[in-house]
Amino acid sequence: MSLDLPLYLRLGPVLIHPHWLFETLAYLAGARLYAVLKRRSGDPLSVDERWWVVAAAFVGAAVGSKIVYWLSEPALMLEHALDPQFLVGGKSIVGGLVGAIAAVEYAKRRLGITTPTGDLFVVPMAVGIGIGRIGCFLSGLIPPEVLINGGRNTVLYEQDAVLRDAVFTLFATNHSPQTQAGSLRDLLCCLPQVAVPAGLSYENVFRVLIVQFIDAYSFDVRSVKKTCVHIVHPDGRLIPFDTYNLFYRDHLEEEVLAPLRRREEAASAAP
Repeated sequence: MSLDLPLYLRLGPVLIHPHWLFETLAYLAGARLYAVLKRRSGDPLSVDERWWVVAAAFVGAAVGSKIVYWLSEPALMLEHALDPQFLVGGKSIVGGLVGAIAAVEYAKRRLGITTPTGDLFVVPMAVGIGIGRIGCFLSGLIPPEVLINGGRNTVLYEQDAVLRDAVFTLFATNHSPQTQAGSLRDLLCCLPQVAVPAGLSYENVFRVLIVQFIDAYSFDVRSVKKTCVHIVHPDGRLIPFDTYNLFYRDHLEEEVLAPLRRREEAASAAP
């Protein structure tokens, strides 16, 4: 069974993007669950205190996410300090979390609140994040056809134009239009900016690769077609790492792979 991503959901004549739909459902479900938990267990804060804490969290998250993002690109920040589009684009999740916590603690101190104020949000946030992630999964990442047919087999993805463009698209939502190219160029091409001995290049750099172990339950033909890691067989053949433990280790080629090949040949020869 194949699944084309993003998986648009049809509502009559309208096609709804899964990310937008599940993100909206996440907010609604989280808010509803918060209301239910508050009604059942009560809230140690008054209505006014709760709204002040919530407002502080929102403001702190908004400010913190922007400040940390701007500080991560100080040169670009100075260059585009008067550009509204740059100032609006880009956020830092870490900055948002730090800013929200700092703002809430400041508000609690000003209001004289000493009891925990975030317990009611734990379960609603977990449920909301879970629902939102469904939308992320259904939106997809790099299209499979790009991985299979879009470029050559290589671990040097920054030197493959097609795959590099796909990675660029994948990360583009994290940057404003002005910082997309510069930020990704720094991410993919950082090696030339490092002080290294003359003559050091990709040809003489030792690499440590971490790849998924593929078995009968996680076998993915797309990964096999794009594999960059091989094991040298005693007869000189280069066997993809992805298939070695399934079909070539010890006597598996004779006991498992050979019967599969004969079955495929017989099926192809049948009228």
